[in-house]
Amino acid sequence: LNKTIEITKWLNVRGFITVNNITDKLYASSAFINPDYLNGKPVYLEAGLPRNVIASLQIGI
Repeated sequence: LNKTIEITKWLNVRGFITVNNITDKLYASSAFINPDYLNGKPVYLEAGLPRNVIASLQIGI
């Protein structure tokens, strides 16, 4: 959502909502050509973030 509301002639408010990975699926966010070693085993893939929501408010003049 992205909506601007004019409070006065000189003041407005705008809200934002962002949802990342809305289906909460597992995915690889990056892969390494030269892997790191964790417990003696190579780690090639890095897990992506789970579902998250970001809400913000912007006040403009």
